[in-house]
Amino acid sequence: MHNKLPLFTLLLLVALAGHAQKNVLNAVWRDSTIVINGNPNDWDQPFRYYDSKAKIQYSVVNDASNLYISLKTMDDKAQMKILRTGMEVWLDTSGKKKEITVVRYPLPGDTKLEWIQDPSEPERSQLERPDLKRMKMDYALSEKRMKLTGFKNIPTTVMPVENSYGIEVAIGWDKDDVFTYELKLPFSTFYKEKLVAADTLKPLTIGVKVGSFDVPQQISNGSVTDPSASNTGLRNQGYGNQQAQGSQDMPMGKINDMALSLFVQMRMKLAYK
Repeated sequence: MHNKLPLFTLLLLVALAGHAQKNVLNAVWRDSTIVINGNPNDWDQPFRYYDSKAKIQYSVVNDASNLYISLKTMDDKAQMKILRTGMEVWLDTSGKKKEITVVRYPLPGDTKLEWIQDPSEPERSQLERPDLKRMKMDYALSEKRMKLTGFKNIPTTVMPVENSYGIEVAIGWDKDDVFTYELKLPFSTFYKEKLVAADTLKPLTIGVKVGSFDVPQQISNGSVTDPSASNTGLRNQGYGNQQAQGSQDMPMGKINDMALSLFVQMRMKLAYK
């Protein structure tokens, strides 16, 4: 005796399968070399995907030996978060949402924002704002170090960006001050020696996490602040292309968007030629 699914159940399963498929993105096969130097000119433009909550564009390409990930943003607040609170790019080759393999770069630095005197109104203060010139200078002078977690035969430790494992990462800006992050990961360091066609059938998960600032609350219209009060620890999550949630500088009792961390997650099918 054969059991037949009711028509409604069958249609529902087809719809769910179609919805799940839409959430799976596709990497692009790459024949030519990508130089990891913070310059996006090696990449097809525009980038294939955009997360409007995090205000980050991204593309993923691969060849048989390496996975390449690049992120771009022209948003000055997102750049400030990345450079001062740090960023993590993580992978789960099973396609789940576990942070199995993680590259932390840049590493977290000063995550505390301050109230500063408003030069136009000396009796008032304003929350520290992104200063692109200063950010670029601070990055140029910083020690380029990363932390790797969950890689094969690679210790979990902070190490120089220049390494013997074939992992490469770089940050740069173009003439329009668009920020670019590039990462190259040999498959042998976290997956297998070389990709085969069957590896393209099951997606892997790639995530990006950017930290948040400790934002003090202003308790009066003047420059008095409460250093013990902050609204850190909240997360602004995005998946794919969603509507951005804009917010203004924090009035009393409201959340400032600098106190929100950024999170992008993608399920990605690798390419094979």
